[in-house]
Amino acid sequence: MSDGYNTYRGVAPNCNLVGLKVLDDTGSGYTDQMLDALDWIYSNGKDYNITVVSMSLGFTDIIPSIDNAVNNLVGEGFVCVAAAGNSFQDGLPIKSPGTASKAITVGAIDDVDKIAIYSSNGAPSSGKPDIVAPGGAYAAPFAADEDTHPIIAADTNAKDFVTIIGSDPAEFYWEDEMQTNDYAAYQGTSMATPHVAGVVALMINALGDSWSYSEANALMIKNLLCGTATEVRYGETVESDSNIPTLNRGGRDLVEGFGKIHADAAIEAFLKSYIPGTNVSGYLGNTPSSPQAWARKVELAAMIEFTAGIEMDSTADFDLYLYDPSVDMTSSNGYLVKSTTNGKGLPENIVYTPSSSKTAYLVIKRVSGYGNFELKTEATKTGTPTDDSLTPFIGIPSTVLTVLILVGFSAITIWRKTLLMRKS
Repeated sequence: MSDGYNTYRGVAPNCNLVGLKVLDDTGSGYTDQMLDALDWIYSNGKDYNITVVSMSLGFTDIIPSIDNAVNNLVGEGFVCVAAAGNSFQDGLPIKSPGTASKAITVGAIDDVDKIAIYSSNGAPSSGKPDIVAPGGAYAAPFAADEDTHPIIAADTNAKDFVTIIGSDPAEFYWEDEMQTNDYAAYQGTSMATPHVAGVVALMINALGDSWSYSEANALMIKNLLCGTATEVRYGETVESDSNIPTLNRGGRDLVEGFGKIHADAAIEAFLKSYIPGTNVSGYLGNTPSSPQAWARKVELAAMIEFTAGIEMDSTADFDLYLYDPSVDMTSSNGYLVKSTTNGKGLPENIVYTPSSSKTAYLVIKRVSGYGNFELKTEATKTGTPTDDSLTPFIGIPSTVLTVLILVGFSAITIWRKTLLMRKS
């Protein structure tokens, strides 16, 4: 391209990368190699300005020492992002490091917002995965839908390989790179994981001086991502296998966690302020590229009742949430109150009185359909609302403040592994 950039760019293209190699050329490695890398980050990561640890790999079992090392990194303020794995059709649940409780464990969706057929589910009571992100569908002839595609990624400029269906082994490597600086098509939770890592880098960059290496900050990032995720309604089906999530309106399930990541809402949840009493109109859509979540920061005063409600078009089913960004969603859903009425065109209403002043974030999530919404709120003394209903509201003139800090992106540590999809 004439501007010096490639045709396609990643989520956080100006990020600095620090690569720690823990796998050999066949994509295999050992526990001690992984532990050495995690220990190195623990000791040296802050010197290299590493803030995000992206792990596109997985063990064949749950390794407590690995999970403990990942949790220790989160305790030091590193945001750890781990792949859920690609073993759904093999009946294998998520393994280490995706089982680390404080990691952000990422499943995959295809490009028509279905859970990918390969995306590993969490074991019962595992609390995993946390979220899902674009990972690509199977390439033909294994595609679950003719309209889905693998993810376009930058090639390695190493030896190219071609997959031959029905052969053993399935992959044959050329002697050299057929074309330098080109692109490749892949699929897997290893594609979804760096997508989330890139979003985390953008969030940390946007926080600017508010970011420091602390477990509270690392878990706040996880909270914001999970709290602004929207549930995926469908899953891919290949032959007799279907990877279909549960609709539980703000809860976590073992297929998608809290749902599909939304970078815009996750960042706006702390960058954009909402003033109680202000009327807001918006739109949420039903296509993968449409906005599907709306979020704003709101300041709540001690013992002052906060009342909020949304009305929406008859084509839309949206839910309303109030979240506490300081709550660890590892063990809790994190919401202060929610309204999740089932049905299109039905209003949602919440009431919450904080015992102490706090910063919360207000989220509107699409469940199904599409359309416009109108948000109205008020804040009154506890027990003395101005009206029994949500209307009329007392309007308070306000200015929505958006702060964008454009500085160098923090570094991401990336382990890369070529994941071979199960052929059936």
